[in-house]
Amino acid sequence: MRGDRFDVVVVGASLAGCTAATLYARQGLSVALVESHRDPAHYKRACTHFIQSTAWPVIRRLGMAEAIMEAGGRPNRLSIWTRWGWLEFPGGVDAPVDGDQRAADEGAADTGVNIRRSALDPMLRAHTGAEPNVTMLMGQRVSDVVVRAGRVVGVRASGGGREQEFFGRLVVGADGRTSKVAECAGQPSVTKPHGRFVYFAPFTGVGLPDEASRMWLLEPDVAYAFPNGEVTILSVMPTADRLAEFRKDLRGNYLEHLRRLPHGPDLSAAEQVGELSGVLNYICVSRRPAAPGLALIGDAAMTSDYMWGTGCSFAFQSAAWLVDATASALLRAGDVDPGLRRYAARHRQVLAGHHRLMSDYADGRGFNPMERLLYAAAVRDPRVARHVVEFGERRMSVRKFLSPNMVMRSLLVNRPQSAVAA
Repeated sequence: MRGDRFDVVVVGASLAGCTAATLYARQGLSVALVESHRDPAHYKRACTHFIQSTAWPVIRRLGMAEAIMEAGGRPNRLSIWTRWGWLEFPGGVDAPVDGDQRAADEGAADTGVNIRRSALDPMLRAHTGAEPNVTMLMGQRVSDVVVRAGRVVGVRASGGGREQEFFGRLVVGADGRTSKVAECAGQPSVTKPHGRFVYFAPFTGVGLPDEASRMWLLEPDVAYAFPNGEVTILSVMPTADRLAEFRKDLRGNYLEHLRRLPHGPDLSAAEQVGELSGVLNYICVSRRPAAPGLALIGDAAMTSDYMWGTGCSFAFQSAAWLVDATASALLRAGDVDPGLRRYAARHRQVLAGHHRLMSDYADGRGFNPMERLLYAAAVRDPRVARHVVEFGERRMSVRKFLSPNMVMRSLLVNRPQSAVAA
Protein backbone atom coordinates (compact mmCIF):
# COMPACT_ATOMS: atom_id res chain seq x y z
CA MET A 1 0.00 0.00 0.00
CA ARG A 2 1.48 3.34 -1.08
CA GLY A 3 1.44 6.20 1.39
CA ASP A 4 1.62 9.77 0.10
CA ARG A 5 2.65 12.53 2.50
CA PHE A 6 1.29 16.06 2.69
CA ASP A 7 1.23 18.88 5.19
CA VAL A 8 -2.57 18.66 5.41
CA VAL A 9 -5.06 15.99 4.35
CA VAL A 10 -8.60 17.36 3.89
CA VAL A 11 -11.45 14.86 3.46
CA GLY A 12 -14.45 16.29 1.64
CA ALA A 13 -14.34 18.69 -1.33
CA SER A 14 -17.45 20.74 -0.63
CA LEU A 15 -17.68 24.26 0.83
CA ALA A 16 -15.71 23.74 4.04
CA GLY A 17 -13.13 21.37 2.56
CA CYS A 18 -12.41 23.48 -0.51
CA THR A 19 -12.12 26.62 1.62
CA ALA A 20 -9.63 25.03 4.00
CA ALA A 21 -7.61 23.46 1.18
CA THR A 22 -7.39 26.74 -0.73
CA LEU A 23 -6.34 28.82 2.27
CA TYR A 24 -3.75 26.27 3.44
CA ALA A 25 -2.32 25.98 -0.07
CA ARG A 26 -1.91 29.73 -0.36
CA GLN A 27 0.21 29.64 2.78
CA GLY A 28 2.61 27.38 0.91
CA LEU A 29 1.44 24.11 2.47
CA SER A 30 0.90 20.92 0.48
CA VAL A 31 -2.71 19.72 0.65
CA ALA A 32 -4.40 16.47 -0.35
CA LEU A 33 -8.12 17.04 -0.97
CA VAL A 34 -9.83 13.64 -0.80
CA GLU A 35 -13.37 13.41 -2.20
CA SER A 36 -15.56 10.32 -2.49
CA HIS A 37 -17.50 11.49 -5.58
CA ARG A 38 -15.82 11.02 -8.94
CA ASP A 39 -17.66 13.81 -10.72
CA PRO A 40 -16.19 17.30 -10.10
CA ALA A 41 -19.63 18.73 -10.94
CA HIS A 42 -21.28 16.92 -8.00
CA TYR A 43 -23.23 19.25 -5.71
CA LYS A 44 -25.30 19.11 -2.55
CA ARG A 45 -29.00 19.00 -3.38
CA ALA A 46 -30.59 19.28 0.06
CA CYS A 47 -29.67 22.88 0.82
CA THR A 48 -31.37 26.24 1.28
CA HIS A 49 -28.84 27.78 -1.18
CA PHE A 50 -28.65 30.64 1.32
CA ILE A 51 -25.28 32.05 2.43
CA GLN A 52 -25.44 34.58 5.25
CA SER A 53 -23.43 37.79 5.18
CA THR A 54 -21.13 36.53 7.95
CA ALA A 55 -19.45 34.28 5.36
CA TRP A 56 -18.78 37.05 2.86
CA PRO A 57 -15.35 38.09 4.27
CA VAL A 58 -14.18 34.49 3.75
CA ILE A 59 -15.63 34.38 0.23
CA ARG A 60 -13.78 37.60 -0.61
CA ARG A 61 -10.62 36.13 0.88
CA LEU A 62 -10.97 33.15 -1.44
CA GLY A 63 -11.32 35.51 -4.41
CA MET A 64 -14.78 34.08 -5.21
CA ALA A 65 -17.08 37.04 -4.63
CA GLU A 66 -17.17 38.33 -8.20
CA ALA A 67 -17.43 34.83 -9.69
CA ILE A 68 -20.38 33.97 -7.42
CA MET A 69 -22.31 37.04 -8.49
CA GLU A 70 -21.51 36.42 -12.16
CA ALA A 71 -22.76 32.83 -11.77
CA GLY A 72 -26.21 33.99 -10.70
CA GLY A 73 -25.75 34.90 -7.06
CA ARG A 74 -28.35 37.30 -5.68
CA PRO A 75 -28.20 39.38 -2.48
CA ASN A 76 -30.35 37.50 0.02
CA ARG A 77 -32.31 40.16 1.78
CA LEU A 78 -34.78 38.28 3.97
CA SER A 79 -38.32 38.96 5.17
CA ILE A 80 -39.74 36.76 7.94
CA TRP A 81 -43.49 36.48 8.56
CA THR A 82 -44.74 35.88 12.09
CA ARG A 83 -48.25 36.30 13.46
CA TRP A 84 -47.30 39.87 14.44
CA GLY A 85 -46.32 40.88 10.91
CA TRP A 86 -43.23 41.01 8.68
CA LEU A 87 -39.68 41.41 9.99
CA GLU A 88 -37.13 42.65 7.46
CA PHE A 89 -33.54 41.41 7.35
CA PRO A 90 -31.58 43.86 5.15
CA GLY A 91 -28.86 41.30 4.38
CA GLY A 92 -25.91 43.20 5.84
CA VAL A 93 -25.24 45.24 8.95
CA ASP A 94 -22.58 47.64 10.12
CA ALA A 95 -21.57 45.55 13.12
CA PRO A 96 -18.67 43.07 13.14
CA VAL A 97 -19.21 39.36 13.50
CA ASP A 98 -19.43 38.60 17.21
CA GLY A 99 -15.91 37.93 18.54
CA ASP A 100 -14.33 38.24 15.08
CA GLN A 101 -12.14 41.35 14.90
CA ARG A 102 -10.43 40.11 11.77
CA ALA A 103 -13.75 40.06 9.93
CA ALA A 104 -14.43 43.56 11.20
CA ASP A 105 -11.06 44.74 9.90
CA GLU A 106 -11.79 43.22 6.51
CA GLY A 107 -15.20 44.90 6.40
CA ALA A 108 -17.95 42.57 7.57
CA ALA A 109 -20.77 44.87 6.43
CA ASP A 110 -21.59 42.77 3.39
CA THR A 111 -24.68 41.29 1.92
CA GLY A 112 -25.31 37.57 2.01
CA VAL A 113 -26.10 35.76 -1.20
CA ASN A 114 -28.44 33.14 -2.62
CA ILE A 115 -26.84 30.86 -5.20
CA ARG A 116 -27.78 27.37 -6.30
CA ARG A 117 -25.36 24.68 -5.21
CA SER A 118 -25.35 23.28 -8.75
CA ALA A 119 -23.42 26.42 -9.70
CA LEU A 120 -21.48 27.05 -6.49
CA ASP A 121 -20.01 23.63 -5.70
CA PRO A 122 -18.36 22.86 -9.07
CA MET A 123 -17.10 26.43 -9.35
CA LEU A 124 -15.50 26.37 -5.89
CA ARG A 125 -14.04 22.91 -6.53
CA ALA A 126 -12.44 24.09 -9.79
CA HIS A 127 -11.12 27.19 -8.03
CA THR A 128 -9.47 25.03 -5.38
CA GLY A 129 -8.14 22.49 -7.87
CA ALA A 130 -6.30 25.28 -9.69
CA GLU A 131 -4.12 25.91 -6.63
CA PRO A 132 -0.60 24.53 -7.34
CA ASN A 133 -0.23 23.13 -3.81
CA VAL A 134 -3.53 21.22 -3.86
CA THR A 135 -3.66 17.59 -5.04
CA MET A 136 -7.29 16.86 -5.88
CA LEU A 137 -8.16 13.20 -5.33
CA MET A 138 -11.65 12.53 -6.70
CA GLY A 139 -13.33 9.15 -6.33
CA GLN A 140 -11.41 8.25 -3.16
CA ARG A 141 -13.69 6.91 -0.42
CA VAL A 142 -12.20 7.02 3.08
CA SER A 143 -12.55 3.75 4.97
CA ASP A 144 -10.48 4.49 8.07
CA VAL A 145 -8.12 6.89 9.75
CA VAL A 146 -4.52 6.05 10.59
CA VAL A 147 -3.71 6.55 14.28
CA ARG A 148 -0.26 6.37 15.85
CA ALA A 149 0.42 6.95 19.53
CA GLY A 150 -3.10 8.29 20.03
CA ARG A 151 -2.78 10.80 17.22
CA VAL A 152 -4.51 10.89 13.84
CA VAL A 153 -1.78 10.97 11.19
CA GLY A 154 -3.59 10.03 7.98
CA VAL A 155 -6.51 8.38 6.24
CA ARG A 156 -7.00 5.14 4.34
CA ALA A 157 -9.04 5.43 1.14
CA SER A 158 -9.94 3.31 -1.85
CA GLY A 159 -10.68 4.22 -5.44
CA GLY A 160 -9.92 2.92 -8.89
CA GLY A 161 -9.54 -0.62 -7.60
CA ARG A 162 -6.79 0.04 -5.07
CA GLU A 163 -6.39 1.20 -1.50
CA GLN A 164 -4.03 4.01 -0.50
CA GLU A 165 -2.96 5.87 2.59
CA PHE A 166 -2.55 9.63 2.69
CA PHE A 167 -0.55 11.07 5.57
CA GLY A 168 -0.49 14.60 6.90
CA ARG A 169 0.63 16.52 9.94
CA LEU A 170 -3.01 17.53 10.17
CA VAL A 171 -6.10 15.63 9.03
CA VAL A 172 -9.26 17.68 8.45
CA GLY A 173 -12.69 16.08 8.36
CA ALA A 174 -14.94 18.12 6.07
CA ASP A 175 -17.10 15.18 5.06
CA GLY A 176 -20.49 16.23 6.36
CA ARG A 177 -22.85 15.31 9.17
CA THR A 178 -22.30 11.55 8.69
CA SER A 179 -18.53 12.12 8.77
CA LYS A 180 -16.58 8.89 8.27
CA VAL A 181 -13.47 10.64 9.53
CA ALA A 182 -15.16 11.53 12.82
CA GLU A 183 -16.61 8.02 13.17
CA CYS A 184 -13.29 6.27 12.57
CA ALA A 185 -11.44 8.66 14.86
CA GLY A 186 -13.92 7.91 17.64
CA GLN A 187 -15.11 11.49 17.98
CA PRO A 188 -18.22 11.43 20.19
CA SER A 189 -21.34 13.08 18.82
CA VAL A 190 -24.49 14.53 20.34
CA THR A 191 -27.56 14.05 18.13
CA LYS A 192 -31.13 15.23 18.18
CA PRO A 193 -33.93 14.00 15.88
CA HIS A 194 -35.70 16.61 13.80
CA GLY A 195 -39.34 17.35 14.55
CA ARG A 196 -40.14 18.56 11.02
CA PHE A 197 -39.76 17.16 7.53
CA VAL A 198 -39.12 19.22 4.42
CA TYR A 199 -40.14 19.06 0.77
CA PHE A 200 -38.74 21.53 -1.73
CA ALA A 201 -38.58 22.13 -5.48
CA PRO A 202 -37.21 24.78 -7.90
CA PHE A 203 -39.64 26.97 -9.85
CA THR A 204 -39.51 29.71 -12.43
CA GLY A 205 -42.15 32.40 -12.74
CA VAL A 206 -42.80 32.68 -9.00
CA GLY A 207 -44.48 35.96 -8.10
CA LEU A 208 -42.80 37.69 -5.15
CA PRO A 209 -43.12 41.37 -4.23
CA ASP A 210 -39.37 41.94 -4.55
CA GLU A 211 -36.06 40.09 -4.73
CA ALA A 212 -36.10 39.29 -1.01
CA SER A 213 -36.08 35.76 0.34
CA ARG A 214 -39.15 35.02 2.43
CA MET A 215 -39.65 32.75 5.43
CA TRP A 216 -42.91 31.96 7.17
CA LEU A 217 -42.73 30.95 10.85
CA LEU A 218 -46.23 29.52 11.26
CA GLU A 219 -45.80 27.95 14.70
CA PRO A 220 -45.02 25.15 14.36
CA ASP A 221 -44.86 24.73 10.55
CA VAL A 222 -42.30 26.63 8.47
CA ALA A 223 -42.02 27.55 4.78
CA TYR A 224 -39.67 29.61 2.65
CA ALA A 225 -39.13 31.06 -0.81
CA PHE A 226 -35.48 31.66 -1.73
CA PRO A 227 -34.92 33.34 -5.13
CA ASN A 228 -31.77 32.30 -7.02
CA GLY A 229 -31.88 34.42 -10.13
CA GLU A 230 -34.67 33.14 -12.39
CA VAL A 231 -35.18 30.07 -10.19
CA THR A 232 -36.87 30.19 -6.79
CA ILE A 233 -36.63 27.35 -4.26
CA LEU A 234 -39.98 26.82 -2.55
CA SER A 235 -39.95 24.73 0.61
CA VAL A 236 -42.52 23.56 3.16
CA MET A 237 -41.64 22.12 6.58
CA PRO A 238 -44.62 20.61 8.43
CA THR A 239 -44.25 18.80 11.74
CA ALA A 240 -43.17 15.16 11.61
CA ASP A 241 -46.45 13.80 12.99
CA ARG A 242 -48.16 14.79 9.71
CA LEU A 243 -45.74 13.00 7.38
CA ALA A 244 -47.86 9.91 6.64
CA GLU A 245 -50.93 11.99 5.77
CA PHE A 246 -48.86 14.48 3.78
CA ARG A 247 -47.38 11.74 1.58
CA LYS A 248 -50.78 10.36 0.56
CA ASP A 249 -50.97 13.25 -1.90
CA LEU A 250 -47.43 14.57 -1.90
CA ARG A 251 -47.58 17.13 -4.68
CA GLY A 252 -51.10 18.24 -3.86
CA ASN A 253 -50.35 18.81 -0.18
CA TYR A 254 -47.08 20.54 -1.02
CA LEU A 255 -48.78 23.03 -3.33
CA GLU A 256 -51.73 23.53 -0.99
CA HIS A 257 -49.34 24.32 1.84
CA LEU A 258 -47.73 27.00 -0.34
CA ARG A 259 -51.09 28.46 -1.40
CA ARG A 260 -52.23 28.85 2.22
CA LEU A 261 -49.21 30.95 3.25
CA PRO A 262 -50.11 34.45 4.48
CA HIS A 263 -49.06 36.89 1.74
CA GLY A 264 -47.52 33.87 0.03
CA PRO A 265 -45.88 33.60 -3.41
CA ASP A 266 -48.03 33.96 -6.52
CA LEU A 267 -47.92 30.57 -8.27
CA SER A 268 -50.30 31.40 -11.14
CA ALA A 269 -47.44 31.63 -13.67
CA ALA A 270 -45.01 29.33 -11.84
CA GLU A 271 -43.45 26.31 -13.53
CA GLN A 272 -41.63 23.57 -11.64
CA VAL A 273 -38.20 23.02 -13.26
CA GLY A 274 -36.78 20.29 -11.06
CA GLU A 275 -37.85 17.38 -8.92
CA LEU A 276 -39.81 17.67 -5.70
CA SER A 277 -37.33 16.42 -3.11
CA GLY A 278 -37.73 15.61 0.54
CA VAL A 279 -35.63 15.22 3.67
CA LEU A 280 -37.54 13.31 6.31
CA ASN A 281 -35.30 13.28 9.39
CA TYR A 282 -32.34 15.63 9.21
CA ILE A 283 -30.72 14.82 12.53
CA CYS A 284 -28.94 17.69 14.29
CA VAL A 285 -25.37 16.69 15.19
CA SER A 286 -22.54 18.27 17.16
CA ARG A 287 -19.05 16.89 17.74
CA ARG A 288 -15.87 18.07 19.41
CA PRO A 289 -14.17 20.17 16.71
CA ALA A 290 -10.64 18.90 17.37
CA ALA A 291 -8.50 16.05 18.70
CA PRO A 292 -4.74 15.39 18.46
CA GLY A 293 -3.86 15.68 14.77
CA LEU A 294 -7.51 16.07 13.74
CA ALA A 295 -9.95 18.91 13.08
CA LEU A 296 -13.60 18.83 12.01
CA ILE A 297 -15.12 21.69 10.05
CA GLY A 298 -18.50 22.47 8.47
CA ASP A 299 -21.23 19.90 9.00
CA ALA A 300 -18.73 17.35 10.26
CA ALA A 301 -18.28 19.47 13.38
CA MET A 302 -21.84 20.74 13.70
CA THR A 303 -25.03 20.22 11.70
CA SER A 304 -27.83 22.50 12.85
CA ASP A 305 -31.44 22.85 11.74
CA TYR A 306 -31.37 23.61 8.00
CA MET A 307 -34.36 25.96 8.20
CA TRP A 308 -32.22 28.86 9.45
CA GLY A 309 -29.89 28.74 6.44
CA THR A 310 -26.68 28.79 8.50
CA GLY A 311 -24.90 25.66 7.23
CA CYS A 312 -23.10 27.24 4.26
CA SER A 313 -21.95 30.23 6.29
CA PHE A 314 -20.72 28.08 9.17
CA ALA A 315 -18.80 25.93 6.67
CA PHE A 316 -16.91 28.89 5.21
CA GLN A 317 -16.27 30.44 8.61
CA SER A 318 -15.11 27.31 10.44
CA ALA A 319 -12.67 26.45 7.65
CA ALA A 320 -11.10 29.92 7.82
CA TRP A 321 -10.90 29.80 11.62
CA LEU A 322 -9.05 26.49 11.44
CA VAL A 323 -6.50 27.73 8.91
CA ASP A 324 -5.87 30.92 10.89
CA ALA A 325 -5.30 28.91 14.08
CA THR A 326 -2.96 26.25 12.66
CA ALA A 327 -1.18 27.38 9.49
CA SER A 328 1.75 29.08 11.20
CA ALA A 329 2.60 25.97 13.26
CA LEU A 330 2.37 23.80 10.16
CA LEU A 331 4.68 26.14 8.23
CA ARG A 332 7.38 26.01 10.87
CA ALA A 333 6.89 22.26 11.48
CA GLY A 334 5.85 23.03 15.02
CA ASP A 335 3.27 21.56 17.37
CA VAL A 336 -0.17 22.03 15.80
CA ASP A 337 -2.18 20.97 18.84
CA PRO A 338 -2.24 24.40 20.58
CA GLY A 339 -3.69 25.83 17.39
CA LEU A 340 -6.28 23.07 17.29
CA ARG A 341 -7.31 23.94 20.84
CA ARG A 342 -7.67 27.60 19.86
CA TYR A 343 -9.81 26.63 16.89
CA ALA A 344 -12.03 24.39 19.03
CA ALA A 345 -12.45 27.14 21.62
CA ARG A 346 -13.44 29.68 18.99
CA HIS A 347 -15.85 27.26 17.37
CA ARG A 348 -17.57 26.62 20.69
CA GLN A 349 -17.58 30.29 21.70
CA VAL A 350 -19.17 31.58 18.49
CA LEU A 351 -21.39 28.69 17.36
CA ALA A 352 -22.30 26.35 20.23
CA GLY A 353 -25.03 28.55 21.71
CA HIS A 354 -26.64 29.05 18.30
CA HIS A 355 -26.57 25.32 17.66
CA ARG A 356 -28.29 24.53 20.95
CA LEU A 357 -31.03 27.06 20.29
CA MET A 358 -31.57 25.93 16.69
CA SER A 359 -31.64 22.27 17.72
CA ASP A 360 -34.18 23.05 20.41
CA TYR A 361 -36.49 24.76 17.91
CA ALA A 362 -35.97 21.87 15.47
CA ASP A 363 -38.10 19.58 17.65
CA GLY A 364 -41.20 21.05 16.02
CA ARG A 365 -42.34 23.38 18.78
CA GLY A 366 -43.79 26.85 18.44
CA PHE A 367 -42.18 29.94 19.93
CA ASN A 368 -41.28 29.89 23.61
CA PRO A 369 -42.25 32.92 25.77
CA MET A 370 -38.94 34.73 25.22
CA GLU A 371 -39.13 34.26 21.45
CA ARG A 372 -42.72 35.52 21.41
CA LEU A 373 -41.66 38.57 23.38
CA LEU A 374 -38.78 39.49 21.07
CA TYR A 375 -40.45 38.70 17.74
CA ALA A 376 -43.56 40.66 18.67
CA ALA A 377 -41.49 43.66 19.75
CA ALA A 378 -39.28 43.46 16.65
CA VAL A 379 -42.24 44.07 14.35
CA ARG A 380 -43.22 47.13 16.41
CA ASP A 381 -39.87 48.71 17.28
CA PRO A 382 -36.89 49.40 14.94
CA ARG A 383 -34.29 48.98 17.67
CA VAL A 384 -35.56 45.55 18.70
CA ALA A 385 -35.87 44.66 15.02
CA ARG A 386 -32.20 45.50 14.46
CA HIS A 387 -31.29 43.38 17.47
CA VAL A 388 -33.25 40.36 16.21
CA VAL A 389 -31.84 40.78 12.70
CA GLU A 390 -28.24 40.79 13.92
CA PHE A 391 -28.92 37.68 15.95
CA GLY A 392 -30.59 35.98 12.99
CA GLU A 393 -27.49 36.72 10.93
CA ARG A 394 -25.47 35.07 13.77
CA ARG A 395 -23.54 38.25 14.53
CA MET A 396 -24.10 38.09 18.28
CA SER A 397 -24.11 35.45 20.98
CA VAL A 398 -27.25 33.97 22.49
CA ARG A 399 -26.36 35.65 25.79
CA LYS A 400 -26.23 39.07 24.15
CA PHE A 401 -29.45 38.35 22.28
CA LEU A 402 -31.21 37.75 25.60
CA SER A 403 -29.64 40.76 27.32
CA PRO A 404 -31.74 42.21 30.18
CA ASN A 405 -31.85 45.64 28.52
CA MET A 406 -33.35 44.26 25.31
CA VAL A 407 -35.78 42.02 27.18
CA MET A 408 -36.96 45.02 29.19
CA ARG A 409 -37.34 47.14 26.07
CA SER A 410 -39.37 44.37 24.43
CA LEU A 411 -41.67 44.20 27.45
CA LEU A 412 -42.26 47.95 27.24
CA VAL A 413 -42.78 47.88 23.46
CA ASN A 414 -45.38 45.14 23.74
CA ARG A 415 -47.47 47.05 26.30
CA PRO A 416 -50.72 48.43 24.84
CA GLN A 417 -50.27 51.92 23.30
CA SER A 418 -46.56 51.82 24.10
CA ALA A 419 -44.30 54.57 22.77
CA VAL A 420 -40.68 53.75 23.59
CA ALA A 421 -38.00 56.30 22.65
CA ALA A 422 -35.60 55.12 19.96
